[in-house]
Amino acid sequence: MRNVLNLNLILLVITYLIVFPPGSLTSKTHTAETFKNVSTFEAYHIIKQQEIFILDVRTDVEYAQSHLRDAVLIPLMKLSERMHELKEEQNILVYCYDGNRSKTACEYLTSKGFKHIFNMLGGIDSWIKEGYEVVN
Repeated sequence: MRNVLNLNLILLVITYLIVFPPGSLTSKTHTAETFKNVSTFEAYHIIKQQEIFILDVRTDVEYAQSHLRDAVLIPLMKLSERMHELKEEQNILVYCYDGNRSKTACEYLTSKGFKHIFNMLGGIDSWIKEGYEVVN
């Protein structure tokens, strides 16, 4: 049992270091959270009312099952290596399955200087439960 717990801790640390290499969370301005948490209702209206980059940080398999229309898939584990696909000045709506990975992605993006970041609370799970459209 203890070996299993140690192995789980080691895997957690390795995953964290892959997603957030040393120094990657150092904020340019060292401010608190600068992204905005939004409900699925708010996210829906943001998408309809303004130009926004929709970022899905789930896995390939999850994305293939369903995703928001026009969403771009950049899995959380690949975000640091694909930062060149994003622009600091653009509005970015980030979502995942339930809001946990997207929060991590928003923290990472704001630490890199991105200013217009929206985290969709409840993720695609809430989006679907609210009856909004997805692409299958």
